Amino acid sequence: MATGKLLASFHNGLTGPENTFLNDVTFAPDGSPYVTDSVNPVLYRMVPSGADTYRLEEYVHWDVQKVGWVRAPGAAGINFNGVVVTPDGKYLILSKRNDSGLYRFEIATKEITKVQLPDGAVFTQDSLFIDERTVYAAQNTPKSVSILDFAPDYASAVKRSEIKNPNFRFPTSVAKIRDRLIVVSAQFDTKGNPPAVSGDMPPKQPFLATELPAPK
Repeated sequence: MATGKLLASFHNGLTGPENTFLNDVTFAPDGSPYVTDSVNPVLYRMVPSGADTYRLEEYVHWDVQKVGWVRAPGAAGINFNGVVVTPDGKYLILSKRNDSGLYRFEIATKEITKVQLPDGAVFTQDSLFIDERTVYAAQNTPKSVSILDFAPDYASAVKRSEIKNPNFRFPTSVAKIRDRLIVVSAQFDTKGNPPAVSGDMPPKQPFLATELPAPK
C-alpha cells in the first residue's frame, strides 16, 4: 500500500455492461472482501487461493423474485450497488438503487430481508458508509446524503436527517473520517463516455469531493 503497487486483479468471466457491473466492495472483520454486481444477480467473495493470492467466487446467487431483480438498460437495471458490513461482522447492508431500498444479508445463513424503512428514507441511493449503527447513504438524484439510525438487529432503521450542499453533483459515495464527511460527486447525470452517464450537458470542471462536518 505504501508504494501504490497493484497487488492483484480479478475477473468474474463475464463481459459487457449488460452482463456484469462489479460495483462496490466491503471487507468483513475476518478479512473477507464481498463484491456486489449491479446487473448480474450474484454476490461475490474473494477467497485465498494460495500464498498471497486470491480468487473471485460466487458467494450467493440471488433469488431474483425474492429481491425484485430487474434486468433493464440504464439506471432502471442498477440493482445492488453499495455495500457495508456491520461492525459485528454478522450482516451486510446492501443498497438496491432501483427500488430505493436497503437489504440486510446474514453472511452465515445467506438469508436476505428488506430493511424496514419509513417512506422516503432513501432515494436512488448509491454507496453506503457505516459507523456503528448509523448508515450514511449517498443519494444520486436528490444530490444529498441520507443519515439512518438502525435497530440493534439491523432489520429496521429510521431516518435521522438529510444533508444537502450546493457542491453536491450526483453524489455516488460518502465516507466519515473522524468528525468529517467526504462526499464524492461523479456527475453521472451529465454527458460522457461511460454507459452509466446519461445526460446531455457536459460535466462541470473540476470533478470534486466535498468535505463538511459530520452531524452529531
